[in-house]
Order: sequence, then structure tokens, then C-alpha cells
Amino acid sequence: MSDTNSKKPLVAVMKGKSPEENYLEGIDKLGGISQYIKEGDNVFLKITLRVPLGYPMNSNMDLVKEVIYSCKKAGANKIFIGSFPSEKIALKLFDDLMGLESYFKTLGAEFVYLDNSDYYNQKLNVKNLKDLKADSLKDINIGEKKIKVPEVITNSDKIIVITQVNINPLFMCDLSLINYFSILPAKFRDIKYDNNILNEEIVKNDLFRQDLISNILNTYAIRKPILTINDVFYVLEKAGPLIYRDSNLKKTNVLIMGTDLISVDVITLRFLGFDVFKNDLLSRAFERSLGPEHISDIKLIGEDLGKISIKLNQSCLKLEDIKIPNIFVNSGKICSGCFLKAYHLLNFMNSRMIKDVKYIPNHSFLVGLNPPEPQFNNNVIVFGDCAIKSTKNYKFYTKIKKTLLKKKEKEVKNKNILTLSGCPPDFKNCLKQIFEYYDKSDLPNLNYLMRSLRTSNFFEYNKKLNKWEDL
Repeated sequence: MSDTNSKKPLVAVMKGKSPEENYLEGIDKLGGISQYIKEGDNVFLKITLRVPLGYPMNSNMDLVKEVIYSCKKAGANKIFIGSFPSEKIALKLFDDLMGLESYFKTLGAEFVYLDNSDYYNQKLNVKNLKDLKADSLKDINIGEKKIKVPEVITNSDKIIVITQVNINPLFMCDLSLINYFSILPAKFRDIKYDNNILNEEIVKNDLFRQDLISNILNTYAIRKPILTINDVFYVLEKAGPLIYRDSNLKKTNVLIMGTDLISVDVITLRFLGFDVFKNDLLSRAFERSLGPEHISDIKLIGEDLGKISIKLNQSCLKLEDIKIPNIFVNSGKICSGCFLKAYHLLNFMNSRMIKDVKYIPNHSFLVGLNPPEPQFNNNVIVFGDCAIKSTKNYKFYTKIKKTLLKKKEKEVKNKNILTLSGCPPDFKNCLKQIFEYYDKSDLPNLNYLMRSLRTSNFFEYNKKLNKWEDL
């Protein structure tokens, strides 16, 4: 084992009537909660928060409640609950829509605003915000990088990770390694490339994927949790990790938990029918001697994995497989960054804008380096800097038009082109540009969503969140 703990990692695979029942039986088989939480411990529970729309995109709050109760039973002094959302959304919006602060308070725990967004409605000047941020975040050096981690996490005696597992377009499914990465503010998770790096180099070496894996593993190395819980009782397959039109909710009745995060992720992948050695996130973890030295070192208790394993339908491997009315995708050679952002944008359009896209003209959606010439030249969406730069000499940028008087043909600039720049593009900026490009009457679904976001203070909170991150 590469861990300082010489004991083999224990992983309990539990199948029952509810996640809470599975947890209670699992923690009993792992030796009881008192093996992990001691009298007077301050405990931080890292949960899954993606968007403020409930389960199964976020952690099952009934399961979190049971973990809180068991920690209190073991004599924990304080129990903190928190996470930065996987998407860049202010935590105050989660509380406004889901009531997290009051819910956890009734359970004897504290929901932590890691982004200080509980102060956003107060009149604070820049100095106040800087002081507030400095008091809540701690500088951590990882190699040549300096990142900021919430002090409530670094100062806690014990950390427990509770992950809601769904399908993941880059790494087969959401793992606790990915969930744990969001102890960092979005600023330190975002990967963007400027013009100093050639697009060809980014794509050829898939720098986005390499950098993302490195950042995830570096974050895990900061502080390892004492207990990891992967909730696969309900799991989204085919499209995810958010609820999309092509998503399918699968019930497995299973919870997987254990003493070593990477071991729990390994068993989770095996339970869901994936090849562990084809997962480059876990393969890189093994190369860095994180987790068990050999998979055979993992001691399984509970259910027989061979008898209960399932086959989870993975998400699409090609953007062309996302079928949207009137949108036809042409991909060139693409890196993981543009694939991930385009995957979410196309699935969003296919789920939340389905009426909108039915009534717009046929569009070609070009992404990646040197994509094929578009099928429909009149209306084109060009996604990402690679596509924008590599298609600059394509024919669709001009079109032939007949003059009104002499009926002669002439070449004119095609104005029906929407370019979504970025390396990779930002999802929210893409939505904003799409909204501005079309007439509002052409996008009733998106128009309604934008109005709903305004009434929910989404834009106000996120504007302040951006300021907070830039301090």
C-alpha cells in the first residue's frame, strides 16, 4: 500500500431498501462510526452539489441526514456540510431554492457558504470582501501552483465524502475523485488556454484532459478523507450527470462505501460494468501510487460483486450522436475541453430548448479542428477557437445572392453565422450569445428560462460571485 496506513482498504457493497438503510448496515460492517469519528471531532461532509434542482443531480439529503446523525452519535463536536458547485453558481442560490441552511440547522449541522455568498446581500466594499475571503480560504502550494482551499476543510479533524454517482461524459461515471475536486473555488478548477498555445498542440495532446486529471489528483493529495460513500442507489445513465432528455434513471438499490476513496471508486466502476484500467483518471492515480497498490488488495465485504454487478449505458462518445431537431453536428479533431462544453450545450438545447430548435431553420454546428464542410451553409454555429480558426477559409462564410435588378449573381458575406469563442467556450456565455443572436420570440423556452433566472437572483448572485473570485 502506498498510504501510510498499512491496513488493506475496506469497501462495503450494500444492497437494501434505501440509501439510509444501506449506510447504517455498511458503517456497521466497517466497524462502526466510532472507528472513524471520535469524541470532540470537527467533521466536514463533502457532498455533491451541481445545480439547485434536487436529486439525483445533488446528494440525497436523507442519506446525508443519516451520516450527520451517526457522527453526532459518535460524539462529533461540530459537523459542517458543504461543497463548491460543479457549475459556477453562487451557493446562496442553492439555499434560496432548496433551503439547505435551515434544513441542516435542524439536524444539528452547519451548511457552509464556501463562497461567502451569504454576505452578498450586505453592503460590503472591496476591502470587506477581501478580508472575508482571506479569513475563509487558505493558500496551499502544490508543486509550482498556489491554490486556495476553504479553511473549514483544512481545519476539520475528519472529512467524509458523499458522492451522488451519475454517468460522466469524460470519465465513464462521476467518481468521488471528481466530487472531491470541488472543494476548490471554480477559479482554480477552470481550465482555459490563451493564444500563446497553438490549438493544434492542445488538440493533439489533449492538454485539457491531462491538466484536468493532474488538477483532480493534486487536490486529492492535499487531504485524504477518512470515509467515502458512493451513492449508486439511483443513477443517471446514457446522458448525464445532469438530467437531460436522453437521461435514463436506473435503480440499483446499492450503496458503496469504504476507508479509501480510490478503492471505493474502483469498486464503483466495476459494479457499474466499466473497465477500471480504461479509466485514465484512475490509471493516473495508480501511476502516482495513490490508493491501493493492487486491486486485489481491496477487501470487499457485504454483497458479492459478481452477482449484483450491472451494465450502465454510457454517454455518447461522439457529439453527432446527440440528435437534435434542425441541428446537424460536424466534428473535427476535438480535445476533451470542447467536447465536454459542447456535450452540455447540445444536451441542454435538446432538453430545455426542444420547442425552440424545432422552429428555427436547419443549422450546422461545427466544432474541433478542421471539421467537415457544413451540410447547411446558410445557418452555421461555429463552436470554439479551434473551429473558428480552422474554418476561416470555408465556403460558408460567403454566399451567392442574386441582384434585384439585373438578376446577376454576386458573392456576399454570410451574416447567419454564430461564433461561440473560447478555449474551451464558457457555457453561460454561449447561452447568452444564442439568446442575443435570435429574436426572443423564436426562443420561447430559453426566454422563459432567462426570465426565471432573473427573478431568482441568479444573475445578481453570479455577478457578485465573479467579483469575489477575481479578488
